[in-house]
Amino acid sequence: MTTPRDKQLLRSSGFPYGVNNLAKEEALPRDPNTGEVIALREAENVDLDSSGKPSRRDGYTLVQAGSRMHSAWSDDYLPFGFEVDGEALYAVQADESRDLLVSGLALGLPLSYARINDAVWWTNSVQSGQVTLELETRGWSAPHPNGEPSVAAAADGALDPGRYQVAVTFLDQWGRESGAERAVVVTLDSVGAIAVTNLPQPPAGCRVRVYLTGANDAVLHAAVTVDAGVTTVLLTQPAQGRRCDTLGLRPMPAGQLVAYGNGRQYVARGNEVLYSPALRYGLYDPKAARVGFVQRVDMLAFVGEGTDGAGLFVSDGKRTYFFGAPDPANWSQRIAYPCGAVPGQIALVPG
Repeated sequence: MTTPRDKQLLRSSGFPYGVNNLAKEEALPRDPNTGEVIALREAENVDLDSSGKPSRRDGYTLVQAGSRMHSAWSDDYLPFGFEVDGEALYAVQADESRDLLVSGLALGLPLSYARINDAVWWTNSVQSGQVTLELETRGWSAPHPNGEPSVAAAADGALDPGRYQVAVTFLDQWGRESGAERAVVVTLDSVGAIAVTNLPQPPAGCRVRVYLTGANDAVLHAAVTVDAGVTTVLLTQPAQGRRCDTLGLRPMPAGQLVAYGNGRQYVARGNEVLYSPALRYGLYDPKAARVGFVQRVDMLAFVGEGTDGAGLFVSDGKRTYFFGAPDPANWSQRIAYPCGAVPGQIALVPG
């Protein structure tokens, strides 16, 4: 087919009637004054503005070449975006260069992302992690203690007689504190001390914090913090440190979706939604902080941050629910839509 000459091309000032595929090709609407055709039979790879003037539709330019690329995501707050290429997570810079962040991802599992403060939290159902603005990678929480220490009454101390409880947590290099396993109990029959042995050992770079209650009390306060490698401490004085607020909390597990809202992290794991305590991202209470659904959760979105209308949208395949209230303790559940959502198609619009 030869290229038509200019004089063979149809000239028109526009097509204000847009596309008309009902009229016959030889009977398209015309301007009564000029006789120009003012409608198109087809418009392929062009866009029409409000006056009907056509312009060439934008095409595509290859930015990155890879294998099994998916899970592209960005946030207006960040100077980079994310993508998964095969088994690796990359940060994509404005100049289209890439920085390798995580390797060894489960092949083909889509990632879900949520920005919490200055870090992006990601999960793919079986793995999870976070990326900072400096492109540092780390887990969702500090390592969790594996078991409890041994405790026994000892002499040469200033602790009053009574029943005491002892618990331990781990602190990582970023200052994050783990949950604490159940507290262990020891009784002093006379004034003395408590020997804490067999302290759980954290990975290198972390520390161990020991909490102690008062005599016949139930409130744990920080007594001492020691480096990894220390296995025994002697508690001789009443604890005067900060109160332990992670007792009974466990590391938040990976899920298929992650979201953030009103100071809490939300994770969809199978047919459940788990949530963290306020400002305790990466941790949750397995006995209380979970909501079950009939089917697998495939959409999770917190809306209305900082307003009275704040709440969480959840879709489980057949229905979409809204849990109204910023705090899960005050949630009221209703059916928002009698249908589910398309997995992976969520879009949050600022405003």
